[in-house]
Parts: sequence; C-alpha cells; structure tokens
Amino acid sequence: MIVANMMGRLVDSDHVVRKYCIRGLGNVGNTHETLVQKHSTTILSAMMTGMDDRDDPECDLTLEAMAGLSKILAVVDESNVRHIFINICLRIRPCFVKIAGDPDAHDWMPLIKIAVLELEQGRGIVDGSSESSADKEKLERVLNAAANEVKRKIKSIVPCDVNKAPIVQLDGVDVAKPFDVVSTSLCLESCVSSEAHYKSGVAELCKFLKRNGYLFMNGVLEETYYYVGKEKFHSFPLTEKMVKAAMIKAGIEIEKFAAIPGIPVDHTELTDATDIFYIYGRKSVEK
Repeated sequence: MIVANMMGRLVDSDHVVRKYCIRGLGNVGNTHETLVQKHSTTILSAMMTGMDDRDDPECDLTLEAMAGLSKILAVVDESNVRHIFINICLRIRPCFVKIAGDPDAHDWMPLIKIAVLELEQGRGIVDGSSESSADKEKLERVLNAAANEVKRKIKSIVPCDVNKAPIVQLDGVDVAKPFDVVSTSLCLESCVSSEAHYKSGVAELCKFLKRNGYLFMNGVLEETYYYVGKEKFHSFPLTEKMVKAAMIKAGIEIEKFAAIPGIPVDHTELTDATDIFYIYGRKSVEK
C-alpha cells in the first residue's frame, strides 16, 4: 500500500514531494530482501522516472534516484536489472560530452556527493533543510576535498579523433605511457563510418597499451542513431562479430564478451540500439 501510494505521487506537481517519494522508494533497498525482490521492478521503474524528470534544474531528483539505485542494485536479482542498463547509459551519456575547465562543463558534484555519503560513509543523502549550519559547512568541506582529489588524479584531458593517427596526441603530456588499461565507453560507434574504420580505431587504441595490458570496451549493437535532447546523432551499427573481429585483429586475446538484449519501450524514440555490450581482453605479448 505504501509503495503504491508513493508511486502515485511521482507525478505530483510539487518538486519536493517527488523528491521524497523517490527517496522513500529507494530506502526499500534497506529493508528485508524478500520485500526488495517483491517490489524490485516497480522501484527500478521509479528510479528511472526520477532520472528522467525534466523539471529538475538542480539535479535533486537525479541524485536521489541514483542513490536509490545504489541500494536496490546491491540486492536485486540480475534478471531484474538487465532491462535498465541501456536506460542508465542513455541518461548519463550527455555528461561525457563536456570537459573540465569549460565554463559550461557538467557539474559532477551530485555524483561526488553520492560517492562520499553512500559509498564512503555508508549513510543516505542528507536533506539540506534538516542540517545545522555547522553540518552543512562540514559536508561542503568534505565534498570539496573529494572533488579536488579527483581533479588532482586527472593528469590530463586531451582531444581524441578517430580520423587521425594517432587518435590521441600525448606528445608533451606528462603521463606514463604505454598504459596498463585503456577503456572506451559508448564512443567509437558514434564516430566511425564503416567496419574498417571501427577496426582501425580499435587498433589505434591498442597502440597505447603495454604488452599484457587490458582493453575494455562497452557500447551498443545495431544502433544507427541516438538523440541527446532534440539533437539526432549518427551511430554505426556494430555487431558482436564486428566487435570481436576488431579486438582479435588488434592483437587482443578476448577474455569475456557479454551482450544484454532488449531496450525499454519508453526509450525506443531515443535510440534504435538492440543490445548493450561489454568486452575486454589482454594485449598479446607478440604485438
């Protein structure tokens, strides 16, 4: 009854009401596992609704929804989670098109707040209205320190262009290379124009790997377009065969490939992808 009532208020006109409904539903993740499993599909749907709320200028609802997801995903069966992976990737995809230092750059502080409060301190997201001034100042210092630590560990941000060789210019950049791990996420399929072009891009990435280093890639299959807001973008329709062939040709010994099928009906207008995939492997010592 309580879960049903909170679900019904997710469309309330009051931003604060929606926020607390999402928080309450997310807190079901702290209850008995049987109860979580019973309502998992409903709650996951509610969290995605919160992440998609358009009337969320300060990212409050997105923050609450992601905090709730962190609780639910820790206990639900994998079969109840697969269908939302693409949703989550689509929701956060625009965040990766901006870089630090740009005055219009995405504000990552909400995610840093989740990491500090949910993961490091093991407590829920703090409601600002219930905190004392001293607590708010202390939290702000902790969050700023975490943000500065992230910035300190980022050695450099450099352009990447798959139409050039090398695709990343690291001359003069103060980083150790080649690397132990190179990863790419939801990127190459949006940049290449053919299978040969894709294989070339993967091969160029592998040039930055040490021998026995790992290449990790995740992306989508059979996608020809996707939307970010009202803007439509091209995507090259990859297949599992193409992805594996590109890794092998680049000298990567594949250790795992996984494809998660299906895309929710409410996102079929945003993309025509059929699956999201993950693949990783180790660079051959002979390369």
